[in-house]
Amino acid sequence: MGTQVSFSHLDHNVVLVTGFNVFWYFRIQDNSVLRAVHTQLKKEAHVSSNYTAHLWLPDNGRLLVATDQGEIMLCEQGGEYKMLLPESPGEGFHVMCMHPFSKGFICGGDQG
Repeated sequence: MGTQVSFSHLDHNVVLVTGFNVFWYFRIQDNSVLRAVHTQLKKEAHVSSNYTAHLWLPDNGRLLVATDQGEIMLCEQGGEYKMLLPESPGEGFHVMCMHPFSKGFICGGDQG
């Protein structure tokens, strides 16, 4: 079951759905066909699969995907995993939302 759904702001034919064990990256083709490009995020094994929030980065269309363990991953425009951000809040910080900010992004969680 997905917890967040959003369209890319750079390509309105791209839709991302994230949730518990859910990473579905879709592309709309021919104005009517929804085709799955990715149905899972191929990442490091130790990273949680409970995706709690995601954010399209405003300047380049890349994605940030957050987990219930305070991990924030950077993904390419096409939905491919790039890296785990070393600045992630870490274990004990359940990321619940993210929002773009002039100098990056802000994330909120169960502890504020």
